[in-house]
Amino acid sequence: GLPTGSGGAPPAELALPADLDGQVKTMGGRVLLENIVGDISGHSMGGNVIYKNVKSRSGESTGKVVDISTMGGAINVSEALHGANVHTMGGDIHIKSAKEFVKAKTMGGEIIIESIDGWVTATTMGGDITVAMTGDPNQGKRDVALTSMGGDITLEVPAGLSMDIDLEIEYTKDSDKNYRLISDFNLQKEESKNWDTGKGSPRKHIYGKAKIKDGKNKIKINTINGNIVLKEK
Repeated sequence: GLPTGSGGAPPAELALPADLDGQVKTMGGRVLLENIVGDISGHSMGGNVIYKNVKSRSGESTGKVVDISTMGGAINVSEALHGANVHTMGGDIHIKSAKEFVKAKTMGGEIIIESIDGWVTATTMGGDITVAMTGDPNQGKRDVALTSMGGDITLEVPAGLSMDIDLEIEYTKDSDKNYRLISDFNLQKEESKNWDTGKGSPRKHIYGKAKIKDGKNKIKINTINGNIVLKEK
């Protein structure tokens, strides 16, 4: 008996303390899951999906991955203690805190991951990406793959992280051309001399590579017509 909305219908919202299991679905509206005790997931064909304070009956996280897919709308997740897999066809993605992993993809929007204690893959077809890795740098898998087809990408890593760094900026002939790799680490930089015409608009490439400690974790960042910033916390 959970609320189910449809196009033009009110959003499906469960924002008061509740004890339940199940799903909240809507074909075209926001899904808000807040202060829920139980195993629950949210799906929307065309609206926002928001998780806040969703825990199991023992008071802990449900132990399940936060899995959200929407055909059009923003995704906001306050906490994902066992990982987050989120996908929207058009909208921003904002994750406040996650552990283990985050997989995030939007066809057009900004991606912000305020805290990820684990590995991350994030892709946007047009927008900035900002990620802060937290936790013990020597524990668990911490590979990073960030890709934007048009925007700045910023990654902050904890001090002491073992990394194999591979950064690439592509800039097109009709762009500003003043894009930079900005890094707290000493990068081996290289810039192509000739315009590459094999990908549509003529473009050049700026590469930055480095190996920190034994290079255990792969840090791969690619953007088109944007800057890349790699910071050490």
